[in-house]
Parts: sequence; structure tokens; C-alpha cells
Amino acid sequence: MKFKNTINLSAVLIIIIFTFSKVPFSDLWWQLASGKYILENHFPFYDPFSYTAKNLFWLNHEWLSGILFYLIYQFKGISGLYIFRTLILILTFYLIYQLSLKYQNNFISLLILAINLYACGNLFFDIRPYIFTYLFLALIIYLLENKFYSYLPLIFIFWVNLHAGFLAGLGILGIYFLSCFKEKKFLKNALLSFLVCFLNPYHYKIFLYPFSFFKKTSFNYLIEWIPPVITGKDWFFLLLFLASLILVALNHKKIKLNDLLLFFSFSYLGFKAIRHIPLFSLVNFYIFTKYLNSKNIKLKLNFYKMESFLSNFSLIMILFLFFLKFASLNLNFLNAESRWFPIEAIKFLKLNSFKEKIFNPYEWGGYLIFNLYPKYQVFIDGRANTIYSEKIYKDCIKIMFAKKKWEEILKSYQIGLVLCNKIQISQGMILPLKLKKNKNWKLVYEDEICLIFKKRPLKKNIDYKNSFQMGKEAENLILKGEFKEAQKLCYKILLLFPYCASAYLDLGYLEIIQNGSEYKALKYFLKALNLNPQSEISRYNLGMLYKNKGLIKSAESEFKAALNCNPNFYPAKEALKNLNLKF
Repeated sequence: MKFKNTINLSAVLIIIIFTFSKVPFSDLWWQLASGKYILENHFPFYDPFSYTAKNLFWLNHEWLSGILFYLIYQFKGISGLYIFRTLILILTFYLIYQLSLKYQNNFISLLILAINLYACGNLFFDIRPYIFTYLFLALIIYLLENKFYSYLPLIFIFWVNLHAGFLAGLGILGIYFLSCFKEKKFLKNALLSFLVCFLNPYHYKIFLYPFSFFKKTSFNYLIEWIPPVITGKDWFFLLLFLASLILVALNHKKIKLNDLLLFFSFSYLGFKAIRHIPLFSLVNFYIFTKYLNSKNIKLKLNFYKMESFLSNFSLIMILFLFFLKFASLNLNFLNAESRWFPIEAIKFLKLNSFKEKIFNPYEWGGYLIFNLYPKYQVFIDGRANTIYSEKIYKDCIKIMFAKKKWEEILKSYQIGLVLCNKIQISQGMILPLKLKKNKNWKLVYEDEICLIFKKRPLKKNIDYKNSFQMGKEAENLILKGEFKEAQKLCYKILLLFPYCASAYLDLGYLEIIQNGSEYKALKYFLKALNLNPQSEISRYNLGMLYKNKGLIKSAESEFKAALNCNPNFYPAKEALKNLNLKF
């Protein structure tokens, strides 16, 4: 393989490794709902999704991203969106990588790429409109450095409708104006780029939105808007900044003013909010490679003579890292929907058609909108200050953490149903603990991650259908030895909830216990796995069946898959250990 092709492949693999991320995050769902609403109804200037912000002005600066994401989701689901997001990120960093080759040899550029990607972490490489800002920022720096000015207006007409980060792009044009103001072609296209930004549904108002985060409000404490913890988990970002600062200082006589302003502007953004660290890394990658003059590094190495060795060595090492990262990965594990979002609770709400207003945790709002609108409206979701007042956000926090007067706040919004996220209990969300002890509220639904409470008085003789609770009843019947009753209940569950994986698991157990039929049990276990590919129990059960049939490799594969779903699943650990000892 030629040196250039080897290094290019290595660059792509590095980008994939360092941008790996589980999906989906919470904001994706309301963006999908937005795209769906626009395509099926009309463009919403006022909020249709919540009852707390009903008919308030909604500045949806990501509206075109929502449409694009929804169309991809309709075609290929979450996996299609993940592939699309990965291609965008590869193109983004590859553009800056190609630009760096003007100033550095391939191997040094590859090393600096890896360092800057490592500084990003992978928290903000999920499926979100922000990826378009990454791409277009890299693209305009590439175009400006190569003096391809004519393409700039075309980029901005899309950028302004995909994400509000277009202002960062206008800022870069302003910085380059200092060195390009004598070039008529630049001036013409820069001015046109600014003017086309008004071609959006909100005209001038979209220019004002990003500045709202410079005011100190409660929204600044959302996890993505807090400053990096430079003495803790974000220490590498600080280290990279200091290394770059030293490099800039050493080149103070020859560094261009626009490069200096780029570096300090995006360093400021990185220190302002952790979500901007990838933007800093993109700009810093370009600055670092431009001013790190490898000829001045006193190493007795001739990179041109060693390029064959270096290219092959780097590719082998990167392929090794790639193998370690992805060899045992269950691709279904990438989709964290069933672990982070209330899938079964959604079915429960649809089935029972409650009339009461819902209170939901902030992180679940978008998911509820996408799955329950127009049947239900939400209290709040991830659209934050594009629609919700600071008071609504503060009230949400007070309710979630059962702070002072939380009951009065629930009453003021006339809330009759409360959804609680069990995952948040360990982080101080004590609302479910308070509601369990409160005589005015009754627990009507519970599963592995969600609790639903309904305000009393309840309607008499209402049996709220709940697959989780019915499944627990079936398991208790199995433990008591009442196998026929358990089987009847499982069939009843599947009539009400055709996609209930646990009912198929129980039917598989019952086939083995009652009839000794491993063949029928296998069919039930496979159905359960098909409904929930991330179920370690289904994987484990299949592994045990394969082991009994003497299919050792298949058994080993299922036990490993179970541990991939849940690394702490003890039965699979023991089964795998025994399997290796025996064979």
C-alpha cells in the first residue's frame, strides 16, 4: 500500500476510534419530532408539544437538521443516523488533516490529530445538529486557506438553517477580514455570506439567540454549558491548551494575526463551555500543525527515508487499537434507547389514555414528544431557552429533587401524573421516594428504569395494565410451581403487550420445565432476543441451550454477548469460566 493511502486510512480509523459514542442522546428525539411535525403539518413558530409553553414563540434554529434526521431515521433508523453522523465527523477532521499536510509531514499530522481528538472526549460526538457546525467550521477554514471564496455563501445559507453555530463561522470571516480586506473576491463573498444568513424563518432574531448564553441564567448549568473541569476529568484539554500557548509564544514573531485571534477566540469558547472543546480542537489542530516546524526539532531522523516504516507501523498500531475497541462489540449495544429511555412506560401510557397532565424529567421530554404527541403534551424537554422560561426550568428542578414547596408547584400546574427516572435517584432525585410516602399519590406503574405515580382519588375498578407488574406476577407463579397459571398469564400479557420480551422468556422457561422441549424454548428465547437485542438474560439462556446441545462455540459467543450487554452479569461470567475449564 502506498505511503499516502496508508496514512489516509490511519487518519480515518483514528477519527472513528476517538469519536465512538453510544446513541441516542435525549435531544435527538425532539429534533426528530420537529422534523416530523414540519413535514406532516406546517412550520411551527409557536410550541405545539408542551402545555407549559403552549403557544409561546419557539426559535427552532435547528429546524432543517430535524427534517434531515427524521428522513434518515425513517429510512434506516438509529443505525442510519449513526452512520451519517460518523461520515460527517470523518469528513470534518479529515478536511483539517488535509490542510495540516501543507505545513507538516503525514506522520506528525497524524499524531497531532490523535492528540486533539483525545482532548475532545466523545461526549459531544452524538447525533445532534452541532455536528454540522463542526463540519462547516472545518470547511470554511479549508476554503479560506485555499482562497476558494466563491463557495462561502452556499455554505452559510445551509448552516444558518441547520444550527445557530453559524455565528462562529461569521466570526471567522471577521477574523480573516484583517488579512484579506484588500482582496475584492473575499470582500464580495464575505458580505454575501453575511446577507444570506437572513434567509431563515426567523430573519434577524436568529442572530440574537447564541448571545442568550452569555447571560447568567439557570440554563447555564445544563451539563453541556458548564465550564470544563480542568483540574479533573478535562485535564488533558488544559494540557493541550498550555502546549499550544507555548508554541504560539515561541512563534510570536512570525504568527499571523488571524491565526492568533483564531487560537485565542476558540480557546475562550473551550474554557467557557465543555461543548465547545471539539471546536477548540479543530482550530487548534490547524494552528498547532502550522507552527510546529518539524525541521527545527533536532532529531536525527529523516522522515522521508523512514516513511515506509512509519506508515506501516502507524497503521499496524491503529488497527490494533481498532481491534481492541470494536472486536467484541455488539453493535446493538450502540443503541442505548432501552437503557436510557422509558420504552415500556410509553406503551403503558398509550394503552391507558390518561387525561391528566404529565410531569416528566427534563431528559425524557423529547422522547415523550416523539412517541406520545399529540396524545400527551410534556412539561419540559431539551429545547431549553429556545422556548421555555427560566421559571419553568427552575420549577422542573425543584420538583425532580423534591425541593421546598414542590407539592405546591405540582398543584399550580394541575399535574395528575408524574414520571420518575430511577437512574436519577442515585444523583439526588428524591421525588419518587417522597411520592411513595405521600398519601395523595399512588404508584400505578414500575419497570427497570421508570416509575409512574397518579394523583388520588383514583377511579374505582380500574386495572391499569402494566406488563412489568404482570410479568412479576408470572415469575412469582413460576417460583410457586403454578406453571399452568403462569403460562396463561404470559399469554394474556402477550395479548395486551405483543412486544413484551420478558413474557417470551418466561414461556421458554416453562417449555423446559413442563415439557422438556428445548426446541420450543429456543424459539421463545430467540423471539425475546429479537424484541430486546440488549438483553443479557436472553443471551445467557441461548448460551445454556447451545451448551446443552454441545454447540460450544455458539454457547461461548452468546455468553460473551451477554457480558457485552452487561459486564457485571455474574451467571454469564461463571458459565463462560466453566465452559473454558471444561473444554
